[in-house]
Amino acid sequence: MSTTMNPTRNVLAEIEGERMLQLLKWGNDHDDEHTIYDWVAILTMYSGNVAWAAWPNVEIKKVRGELLKVATIAVAALEAIDRAIVKGTIPGRGEPDPKEE
Repeated sequence: MSTTMNPTRNVLAEIEGERMLQLLKWGNDHDDEHTIYDWVAILTMYSGNVAWAAWPNVEIKKVRGELLKVATIAVAALEAIDRAIVKGTIPGRGEPDPKEE
C-alpha cells in the first residue's frame, strides 16, 4: 500500500503489480479458457471473500487485500474479453461470435 500524492495512480500500480503476479502464475492462455460465466463466478467468489473479511469484525487490511484481488481479476476478465473480441470469438469457447458475422 502506497501513500504518495496520487492515490488513484498508486492503487492502479498495485493492481498492475498483482496482475503481473497472476500472469506469471496462470498466463493468458489460462484466462482465455474462462467463459463469461466463469468470470462472473470467480468475481462473485472473491467479492464474497471481501464480505467475510469485513464480518463480524472488520479486518481492514484483509478487506483491502481481497478488494485488490477482485480488481485484478476484473482486469484479467477485461483483458480476456478484449482478446476474444480481437479474434472475433466468444470468450472461453473459441467459437466465432455470431453477432460479428
